[in-house]
Amino acid sequence: MVPNRTYFGLIDVYLDGEELCAEAALHACAATRRRMRPSIRGTLHIGEDRRAILAAYKLARERAAQALELPPAMAGLLEELYVAEKAMANLREEEATGWRGLPVMAQGEHLGLPRAYDIAACLVGHRGGRVDEAYLTKLLDAYQTASPLMMRELCALPSLLRVALVKLIALECGCGLSAMRQYAQAEAAAGQLGKRAGWAALEKQDLEQKPHLASRLFALLAERDEQAACVQLIERLSRADQEAERLFAAVQRMDADSATRLQNAIKSLR
Repeated sequence: MVPNRTYFGLIDVYLDGEELCAEAALHACAATRRRMRPSIRGTLHIGEDRRAILAAYKLARERAAQALELPPAMAGLLEELYVAEKAMANLREEEATGWRGLPVMAQGEHLGLPRAYDIAACLVGHRGGRVDEAYLTKLLDAYQTASPLMMRELCALPSLLRVALVKLIALECGCGLSAMRQYAQAEAAAGQLGKRAGWAALEKQDLEQKPHLASRLFALLAERDEQAACVQLIERLSRADQEAERLFAAVQRMDADSATRLQNAIKSLR
């Protein structure tokens, strides 16, 4: 199965100033070709991204109605979905043109995609979803010094920036959906840990691959002052070579970073 390269690079190392310009110049040196294949053009469409965003919104709304915990990014989505919806509605109209005739990448992680999308993803990915005029100007100046862009590429760039932002939001919603499902598993497990079968069921869970389950479960047990259960959970993680304190701190950082990227992306769509 051919990977959807439109998501590549949308979550990347944060770059500032000269580092961002150097990265742009590096992208500009990549070879290009003339024609985009129809199968590749289809990956720029945002239909699947919209479905992912709405699925996360639906589950977040259901949990909020029950006063259940939400990942920070999903709490933000509940308040700002209308911004993404407006952008997606406009993009569906722009998709009709298909961005035909744009030079495409002949190498690199965005192989086969328009060079203008590669620029968009570079800015979105390296700025944590934050797109502002000052950094866009810096990036374009650095890029065009190495490889001047065609006028039709510059004209297509605003809409392709919106595509990259919507796809970043969809990625964060996918992570949020996974986190909320793990929250639900933790809530169900918390009610069963007083029984022997409850711990047996938890032993079957791959907590290393479900950090939000472990983190949420520990928080629930701590809220109930179930110290013995907290100790057992820490020991369960230790047997899997996971240090509980480090794992929970990593989950907090992950959630904070995700919320920041989603908030930045939505703000950039306004």
